[in-house]
Order: sequence, then C-alpha cells, then structure tokens
Amino acid sequence: ITKRLMYMLIVFFIMTGSVFFLMSILTGDPVVIMLGESANQETVAKIREQLGLNRPIIIQYIDWLSHVIRGDLGDSYTLPMTTVELIRQRLPATVELTILSLIFSLLCAIPLGIFAAVKFNSKTDLALMGLSAVCISMPGFWLGILLILLFSLKFNILPASGYVSFFSNPLQNLKLMILPVVTLSVWYIAVYMRFIRSSFIETLRSEYILVARAKGLTIKRVLWVHAFKNALIPLVTVVGVNISGLLGGAVVTEVIFGIPGIGRLLVDAIFGRDLPLIEGILLFTTMAALLCNLAVDILYVYIDPRIRYD
Repeated sequence: ITKRLMYMLIVFFIMTGSVFFLMSILTGDPVVIMLGESANQETVAKIREQLGLNRPIIIQYIDWLSHVIRGDLGDSYTLPMTTVELIRQRLPATVELTILSLIFSLLCAIPLGIFAAVKFNSKTDLALMGLSAVCISMPGFWLGILLILLFSLKFNILPASGYVSFFSNPLQNLKLMILPVVTLSVWYIAVYMRFIRSSFIETLRSEYILVARAKGLTIKRVLWVHAFKNALIPLVTVVGVNISGLLGGAVVTEVIFGIPGIGRLLVDAIFGRDLPLIEGILLFTTMAALLCNLAVDILYVYIDPRIRYD
C-alpha cells in the first residue's frame, strides 16, 4: 500500500504539472475573458499581477502546490467562490450519475455475460457479441442525442434535461437520471459483458468445475457458488480501471443533459481559462481514480488469498 501511495504521488505531479504547462500555451487570457475584450489594458495588467499570472509558469506551479499542501485549491477566476466550495456544490450530481451508471452497468452485464458464456458459440452468444460490438462503437454524445430525440421529443416519456436533488424530489430525480445513466452505461455494459463472458468461459473449463459437474451439481450451483468468485477477478480489474472513464464520460453526459455536475463545471472552466478550477477538478478526479485502483488492489487479496504483493 505504501508503494502504491508513492506511485500516486508521482502521478499527481505529472498530472498537475502537465495541466499547468498545457494551459500556459493555450490562447486566451483569463483576465480578458473575465473583463471582456474592451477592458482597459492597465486594469488587465493590474489583475494579472494580483492573480500572479505575470510570473513564470514554474513559479505559479510551485505557489499552487504550496497552497494545495495546506488544503487550499485557490479561488475561481470566473465564479465568486473557492474551488473547494464549487467542487463540493457540484459533486453530488456527478457522484449520483457515476454510481447509478456503475450499478446499472453491472446489473446488466453480469447476467448477460454469464448467459453468453453458458451458451458459448451458440446463436444467442453470437447475437450478444454482435450487439456488444455495436454498443462499443456508438459515441456517447450521439447516443445521448438519439435518446433525447426518441424518448423526450417523439414519445414525450422522459424529460430531456435538467437535474433535481434526490432528497428534494426522489421521483423527479430518477426520471431525470434515466437517460443520462443509460447513455453513460451502454459502452460499459458491452465491455463488462465481454470480460465476464471470457472469464466465465475459461473458469467453466477448469478441472474443479468439471469435477463439480461430474458430482451431479446443478449448473446454477456451479455458476454462482464455484465459478462466480474466481471469474470475478478480471471484472474487478476492469471496473477499477474504468472508474476514471466513468468520471470522464460524465463530462459529455452532463453537458448533453444539463446536469450541474463536476464535468459540466470543468467544461465551463476550460472555456473561461479558469486555471485554479481546472486544476482542482482534475486533481479531485485523478485522486478519486487512483484511490479506486488502490482499493481494487486490496480487494484482490480478499477475492483470491493466493495473491500477494511484493
């Protein structure tokens, strides 16, 4: 665990340093964006000096790091709030979207993957693999727009966009989240289903599974009692790695469906060249993904006690 925490520290420096460098070479002055093109040059220069934007990029980065160590992610350039307050305000919507999408993906992928493995090389298996290939090929933004056209505009079944807190109106919240969750989940359902299928096919060919079947155990007992836990290890790996993908996919999904989450906030921050906000959001999402990967490494030992780390 200590070794992996050190790796996380290295990733932290690479990520934050890269963002600082990339933002420095982008066109567009954040002060001019804030004040408008007609702003007085003296005022622009004065604000740049107050924000420290006239200093070398390496000095800005070191100054930002010194504040991060103290838990201060800085103030937003474009919004009258601190970065921490903005992330805390927008976090619930993104967390809800991510968790619901992950649960929905697993609930669909696990039974479909097992069913495809049991029906290996049958027409059903080939049909499911073909469907998964189509789902993997569909861009998320295209699928989201298609779902809005179909279920919101044509049939008027579900709302097209917006967000209401679950605690203020649970029913409306769930109605608003159906289309975003489906949009974000379709790709992951297809990927998880393929991994589960491959893992179960390999597990079902193992000697201990053949012995269990020879003893007369039902296929249901063999699948869920003997095969499921061993076949779960590749899925745990993929899910842990794809947490960051879910957070990244939430950016596009939140913009399409008007969800006021961290992803939409990041897009607004990029257009506004709001460096403290961009750094804060990417720092949060990166650390969340790294902690999920660390949790997966620890979970391996629980799933399979034979696994040990040097």
